[in-house]
Amino acid sequence: EVLAPAGDAERLKAAVYYGADAVYMGGTRFGMRAAPKNFSDDELSKAVAFAHENGVKVYLTCNIIPNTAQLKELPSFLESARAAGVDALIITDLGVLSYAKKYAPDIPIHISTQTGVANAESARMLFDLGAERIVSARELTLDELADLRAGMPEKMELEYFVHGAMCYCYSGQCLMSSFNGGRSGNRGRCAQPCRLPYKVYDDGKFISSADERYALSPKDMCAIKILPDIIDAGVYSLKIEGRMKNVTYAAYVTSIYRKYVDMYVSGGRDGYRVSDKDIEDLCDIYNRGAFTTGFYNSSKGKDMMALTRPNNWGVQALMVISNVKGKVTFRALTDINAQDVFEIDKEHSFESGVNIKKGQTMVVNLPRRYDLAPKRILNRMKNAYITEFVKKNYVDEGAELPVDMYFKAVKNEPSELTVSTKDIYVTVYGGNVQKAAKQAATEENIKDKLSMTGQTGFKAFNVDVMIDDDIFMPVGELKKLRREALEQLKMKLTGAYERSYVPVGQPYAECDDLSEKQSNRDVSCEAGSDVACRDDTLTDVMTSEIQSIPYNASYNNTLTDAAVYKSIYLYNVKNINAILDIEAVKRIYIDYDIFYTDRERFTDACRRVAGSGASLYIGLPYILAEEKHNRLCELLDYVNSNMQSMVKGFLVRNLEELGLLAARKDSSYDIVTDAGMYVFNTHSRNELESVVKGTGLNMCAYTLPYELNSSELKSVG
Repeated sequence: EVLAPAGDAERLKAAVYYGADAVYMGGTRFGMRAAPKNFSDDELSKAVAFAHENGVKVYLTCNIIPNTAQLKELPSFLESARAAGVDALIITDLGVLSYAKKYAPDIPIHISTQTGVANAESARMLFDLGAERIVSARELTLDELADLRAGMPEKMELEYFVHGAMCYCYSGQCLMSSFNGGRSGNRGRCAQPCRLPYKVYDDGKFISSADERYALSPKDMCAIKILPDIIDAGVYSLKIEGRMKNVTYAAYVTSIYRKYVDMYVSGGRDGYRVSDKDIEDLCDIYNRGAFTTGFYNSSKGKDMMALTRPNNWGVQALMVISNVKGKVTFRALTDINAQDVFEIDKEHSFESGVNIKKGQTMVVNLPRRYDLAPKRILNRMKNAYITEFVKKNYVDEGAELPVDMYFKAVKNEPSELTVSTKDIYVTVYGGNVQKAAKQAATEENIKDKLSMTGQTGFKAFNVDVMIDDDIFMPVGELKKLRREALEQLKMKLTGAYERSYVPVGQPYAECDDLSEKQSNRDVSCEAGSDVACRDDTLTDVMTSEIQSIPYNASYNNTLTDAAVYKSIYLYNVKNINAILDIEAVKRIYIDYDIFYTDRERFTDACRRVAGSGASLYIGLPYILAEEKHNRLCELLDYVNSNMQSMVKGFLVRNLEELGLLAARKDSSYDIVTDAGMYVFNTHSRNELESVVKGTGLNMCAYTLPYELNSSELKSVG
């Protein structure tokens, strides 16, 4: 499946006309891209109808992580999506997932890349929650993707990005925009601070040069050359990034991936050849420092970064041969088109006035002040030919869906016309066929009349005619059959995506008391800065249930009846003595990595914590890709064999670790979920608790996200 971005109606048309099997788009709410125009409820219905008429599916982004207040609008949003007929919802948040199952149970659920799925354990858990597709984390290698696909449920689909912008951080775990500018990437308003210039220091020493200031800005990804490897790894849907990019990008990039997917499907590896011209055209459309293959098979490091500029680099196109008082002679490094745009510096550029071939020269008069010394190379920032080609052929004029036609006319039987496209067909019938009194109808004449599809949106491709030799066929009847058949085909194309729906009950009333929403759960949660269980060293009640400090409690640095205490996370253990001397420290997390770097010190630190009266928890990795699965099992085996009585539980950072612990049946340990397992709203909290309980594990506490303000902390609690 070629899955293309659609930031607005024009980009939707471009993607559809250029060969997308499916598009993804956002509404005016709940999407990770707030900047594009997106689609209002009315526009969404029209967009879905247009896509379906052309045999293209529509996936709607519902992938922000909303706070509790925002959830009030979610049922109406889901109802609009259902009414529009979208083919799937792309979801990140577990709370949104629970709403979708309740208010749009007939719409398939795709799990967003923001969820960061990197391991089959979490894929299986999400499948059990109702997800039909995983958009995996973008940081996986080909081998990790193959392992993920092999371990996923057979009926679950795998989607992965193949082209476009990359993030410097793991999918869904970036807080930089939120901290650096108050714009949360988790809520669709990333300010892209990774694209800003920075100075880089190592141990206090300035190490970045003036022309390498963009140390956090990754190059763009292009996977065309390794597409067979990606498909063979089990990736079903090939996703193109770029809802905020222009019509030319949406159209042309989609067309290139359509071309090469079809090439591989029809000819296999032996027939798969990537044209250098196609790669150059993709660079012309948009690239940051040429392309990498992302994390598929690139070595992680400096080569993946666009260090010298954060935006489009274009294509090296002109070299200065001479500059005589502003009369500049250039040699073309590639074919140049009239009205191509070339960059001199950030503020200045110029257009070509002529078409010239690679190797030829052209002379341009430019102001003397520009730095255009001999051998300097200028990049083309706009390819006029591609832009005009897209505009003329697919934006202004549109495209037509090819249809096959079969016409049958036998004397004394009804005439019959069948039209089909994309495995959908309809058949219509006319009156009984009569013998010709004078001139008989011919196959060629009937083909001509049936092929005149006009402005219907269809174009006759194969037209087969089977008739008796001496029949009479009125032109008016042929036109009527063609019109009726194409109208019914359009209705059937749209109807193929319709689904039945039975409305469900009203949404939860927002309230502060969790028991009003969950009468079957004896749980009392209020939000403190670290929502925590009452440890058995402090109280003897309800150690297996989620407990925390009331939000209006009086906080201080000493233990009180409200059970205020400190939790400390140690990335190294050199200061462990000072920590153990603090009476208020009642929970200590020791980082998993210490086990691998110094097992003896790790064991000693755990023993000392366990003997101090504080509860000992092991902090597990933030990300658990398949390649690290066995390494973590080594740690868990060691704990079970040598430290079971010391370790109270684990700090879990992702769904993969929950799945792994559940599969190992390590239910004797308590589970605390970390801030990266986002609990932005009451329903994500409830769903997370339900998921953990469903695994048979004991969730004693959850950590609230860093981004919540005081009122949001209160609402979740």
